[in-house]
Amino acid sequence: MVAHSIGENIGFAIPDFDWDAYTKYRPTYPHSLFSRIYEYHKQHCDNWAIVHDAGSGAGIAAEAVAKKFDTVAVSDPNADYVEVAKERLKHLETTTKFLFHQSTAEDQSWLGSKTLDMFTIFTAIGYVDLDKLMQELPRVLKPGATFTAVNYNGWPAVVNNRAAAAAWVDFGDQWVIRGIKEGSASVKRGFRVSWAGHDCIALPAETFDDGVIRIKINEKYRPEAEQVKRLPELGFPPSRVKDTDIIIEEENVDDWTREYTLDELKSFVSTLAYTPGGFDAARLWQRIEQAMQMSHQDTLKLLWTAHIILATKRRS
Repeated sequence: MVAHSIGENIGFAIPDFDWDAYTKYRPTYPHSLFSRIYEYHKQHCDNWAIVHDAGSGAGIAAEAVAKKFDTVAVSDPNADYVEVAKERLKHLETTTKFLFHQSTAEDQSWLGSKTLDMFTIFTAIGYVDLDKLMQELPRVLKPGATFTAVNYNGWPAVVNNRAAAAAWVDFGDQWVIRGIKEGSASVKRGFRVSWAGHDCIALPAETFDDGVIRIKINEKYRPEAEQVKRLPELGFPPSRVKDTDIIIEEENVDDWTREYTLDELKSFVSTLAYTPGGFDAARLWQRIEQAMQMSHQDTLKLLWTAHIILATKRRS
């Protein structure tokens, strides 16, 4: 397993990052997710001219939304990732216009005022300065435009093997604790937003309509969130949920699951933002392997917690 640096970088910035492994071993955004986003957008806006996918990385979410929008603006703060996205998306350029730009989500100065029908950010908002982003969105969003934020937790739950699940939880605890102690400000901010389940993301009432939708999927499979709250190093953020927000909770959603062999699970871990040192990962992998052998299982079923925010820009 390659040990990634956890020093200060711009967002999810890892030298020579293997995006092929990322697309192969990370969970796939389910069709039901995009159906839900598009249905919300149709009800509240129903304009499909241009969407901006910020923090796009290799353009995975941009590839999906390109099926619905005429133009997709694709940005990432890392120049190498923008080039990867260009290469991955070039097969769609006959049907969709793409605008590529190296920039943070907070800096959308390259886009005109009241340009966007939708703004999306998938599994990247933890790396963003939320206050600056919320200051910029009123300028670039058209009246009635949709704001979409999607995140899945970095450490999923094993749900089909109790012994393996216990070892996996111990592994995750060490991974989180070492990351908090060793991680850069960017990594720690990512933890804070992720473990808070998006509740720390404020959608300003002067910008967005009442009735912001906050969807929490498979939340009961996220016990590590309570553990992290007790770590003073993290500085767990307060909730910014408003009384007018609509909370939707859904459990046992199989769309956010995937089966992994042991080798595939190791490859999944290699795609995470960092691989900290200071603990015996080999021993933990051995426990997981032994649990699979004892139960005669070739694969483990992993289930992710996911959080989605859907909001509409005020028309006046």
